[in-house]
Amino acid sequence: MTGRHGRAPQDRPAEERSAWWATLTDDALDDETESNRRRERWLLLAAPIALATTAVVLVLHGGPNVT
Repeated sequence: MTGRHGRAPQDRPAEERSAWWATLTDDALDDETESNRRRERWLLLAAPIALATTAVVLVLHGGPNVT
């Protein structure tokens, strides 16, 4: 998919992509939707890894010490 500048939207700087998405053309909306899907997939991967890392650190650290 190429935009009005002849480059694929993902190859443009963020400011140009935002302006292009704001045009609300079908291509722009499809590109924004795909970009959002990629970010959501990344979040679905990163969140459990962060949770597991935090749990391991807490277990290895010993958790809170109650005296």
